[in-house]
Amino acid sequence: TAFRHKGYLDEARRELRRARSLGADAAAVAEALAELALLVGEHDAARAEAIAWCDAAPDAGRAWLLRGAAAHLAGATDDARMAYTRAVTLADAPHD
Repeated sequence: TAFRHKGYLDEARRELRRARSLGADAAAVAEALAELALLVGEHDAARAEAIAWCDAAPDAGRAWLLRGAAAHLAGATDDARMAYTRAVTLADAPHD
């Protein structure tokens, strides 16, 4: 995250992939890689990482929202619609 904030995007990507290979939290790594891919306009890569984030954290509304945005930008409108719907459904669910 610190690399990303300083604009060291290649370094951030390298470290995140290294963290993934070392068994870091799958959801956190996928989230960071998805956001990074969106920042640099890599919509297909962002969508793939967002899907991985949704798989790792199926109840995370932010994951589904980011997946919808990435899918929309990648031209996958059916996936975007499904992801946005899931995000809204999660937001409308009662919270403990």
